[in-house]
Amino acid sequence: MDMRYVLLIVIVLVLLSALPLAAFNEDDLFGDDFFFDDMIEDMEEAQDTHLDLLVSDEVEIGGLFKATVGGLFLWPDYSSYYFTAPISASGHLYLDARPRETFRVFTKAKVNLPPLPEDNPLSLYEYFADISWKDKLFIRA
Repeated sequence: MDMRYVLLIVIVLVLLSALPLAAFNEDDLFGDDFFFDDMIEDMEEAQDTHLDLLVSDEVEIGGLFKATVGGLFLWPDYSSYYFTAPISASGHLYLDARPRETFRVFTKAKVNLPPLPEDNPLSLYEYFADISWKDKLFIRA
């Protein structure tokens, strides 16, 4: 190896080994105050934030709706033809009601249009009600 490469490697190793010995100042890295005043909340304010999740004045209704249209043109014997255009629609609907902190209702339903002859167009696949009494008894029905 050339002597210049050996000297360069030695200089780099000496510099890298001296870096941890340098003085490290956290204030230069993070500033004077690492814990900002707005990061710390009073306990009285933080205790009431759970009500935002448990109580709502509105009933939330939403879901997903999908519709498809297909077409088929048949001309089997070159003298007569027919055209079919099947239309179908399906979707998922949900309802979420939280009138009080101690009561909640949630339901999901599937919708299929046009329904198959053996099926109901609307079927519930998730339904529950949460009831709590004095934060001691919790019932999910």
